[in-house]
Amino acid sequence: MITSLQLRWRVALVGCVAAFACPSVFAVNFLVDGMVTTCSALACNAAGIAVGDQITGFVTVDDTAAMPNSTITEADVLGYTLTVGDVTTGGDEGMLASAALLTDGQGEIESGTALFETTVDTGFGIADVELTLDAALGTWEASTDFFGLGTIATGTLTLTREVIAADADSDGVTDDADNCTEVANPDQRDTNGDLFGNACDPDLDNNGIVNAIDLGLFKSVFFTADPDADFDGNGVVNVVDLGVLKTFFFLPPGPSGLVAP
Repeated sequence: MITSLQLRWRVALVGCVAAFACPSVFAVNFLVDGMVTTCSALACNAAGIAVGDQITGFVTVDDTAAMPNSTITEADVLGYTLTVGDVTTGGDEGMLASAALLTDGQGEIESGTALFETTVDTGFGIADVELTLDAALGTWEASTDFFGLGTIATGTLTLTREVIAADADSDGVTDDADNCTEVANPDQRDTNGDLFGNACDPDLDNNGIVNAIDLGLFKSVFFTADPDADFDGNGVVNVVDLGVLKTFFFLPPGPSGLVAP
């Protein structure tokens, strides 16, 4: 039997912020909302999907692709999650085979199609499933050649643009407010108050570059509780902190979302 109807798809659906300029601190989500309008009993009953079920989720797009009057391709999608009935899809399963989605002057998707491919373990064999999105009509269709089933589900889809602040290091602090955008530091510890978090700031003399002078200063407080040289915040300056300094040697501190590059 079909244990899940794994319609895995990734959609490049984009918007943009005011003045149509998308700074690098932003990513773009497109919120997905739709409904199943027709459904094959064989496929959908086994998967826990029924006519009237809601489709919800989001698609995240590279902000450099979030421009008006553009053609969006499969290469622009960063991630997605979609849920219909008892099935949640997302991650690396399935693929976006092709896409040509066109945005209007406001950065909204106005037309174009996208074709998604995945496989489903039916219990009797592996079925190839295709899902086609028509952005102009606001519809989708899932089909398979398995046992000659053809179209197994159709539905409607609406798309709502949402601009969100990115969090590149996944520490819960958005990049525009993060004093270490590439090193996870949820505590945002910054003992010298220079707007670079300790986790990415071995520049102990604050001259803008980590070099031999910083190494000398570090050596002078080794095995002490010096707060500025305690990069990992464990209360003691040790070899772990030395490793951080080595990583940044001959480099500037940061980057920090609080300091202009």
